[in-house]
Amino acid sequence: MMKRTVMKVLALCCILALCLTGCGTQSTVTGKPFDVEGAEYYLKLANGWFHEFEFDFQDDVQGMILTQEVWQNGVCTDEHVITYGGTGGKQSYYLYSEKLQGEETGPDFIGTTLSIWAVSEIDGDGQLGRNFAPLERRFPQVVTVEYYDAISKEQTLEAGKEYVLFLQMEQFGDEVLAATCDDLNRALAEGNGLDELLQDCNYAIILKMSTFATEAEAEAAGQTK
Repeated sequence: MMKRTVMKVLALCCILALCLTGCGTQSTVTGKPFDVEGAEYYLKLANGWFHEFEFDFQDDVQGMILTQEVWQNGVCTDEHVITYGGTGGKQSYYLYSEKLQGEETGPDFIGTTLSIWAVSEIDGDGQLGRNFAPLERRFPQVVTVEYYDAISKEQTLEAGKEYVLFLQMEQFGDEVLAATCDDLNRALAEGNGLDELLQDCNYAIILKMSTFATEAEAEAAGQTK
């Protein structure tokens, strides 16, 4: 009887230890609506799209790289590093994507619509840490159909992986594509590329995050991009 009781106690201790070590130790990112103070004013004022990404970095992810990728018909044609380094003090990023129409008209007009992103970093105290410079992208043709998607639920993070946080798809014809951030992240998790999912998309802009176990790894990788 005593031996059976000791075994039960040991089993309970093992279960408790697993729960304590497994809970609250994995980093996450959560997509949220733009709900800062005065959000309604900014939404009315701007001709654009806002979104927030809230981070909860733990010991498992101590470094990250945030990049913007441009894809055209399944081929990544450009990549721009927005920021890289350690995750200490990182709380959230606010993304702003705007569409502007150029003034050119006439038969030679092929499209001067611009996509301008502004990304703001908020530190652990809720204060604005940095404003990253807007990036301008000139579309090669007049855009007729557009589609936006962002992660909308909590996404667990693992060092050494890539995650798509935001997707902006532009078409020059009438076809509307249904690819989502979940689709792209599922492909990345399975070790597949994004070319097949984006091959029918004329133009796509992706906000991607790469994660690292240490800040030094993120610094080294960011300097080589």
